[in-house]
Amino acid sequence: MAKDAILKLVSKGCDPIEFTFKSDQTVSYSDGMRYLQATSTEEGVDVSCAPQYDDKNGTFDFDNEQLTLNFKSETITYDAAIEGKYLTTQVDNMRINDVTVSGKLYFIIETGE
Repeated sequence: MAKDAILKLVSKGCDPIEFTFKSDQTVSYSDGMRYLQATSTEEGVDVSCAPQYDDKNGTFDFDNEQLTLNFKSETITYDAAIEGKYLTTQVDNMRINDVTVSGKLYFIIETGE
């Protein structure tokens, strides 16, 4: 259901998780996952855009193999790569909306053009 909910949000133009990486090595992170209310209906998953987001700011380093995010309270390192228009990361035991997720995550690269 989580994958279907995320795909539905993307089709609506809602980004439940958004990273903004800047050329000065700063990163901002907005996460609305814990505020989502997804339900299963006869037509499929029903979900609305998150009504609010949690925000973090920090710095990052990416060497085309590992992405390191440095926030005040934590440092997170992911195996990562650029694949076409996606930044892909491999995660193990990531908690999203009280669900443990493992596998490959795809982040859409948007350049603002």
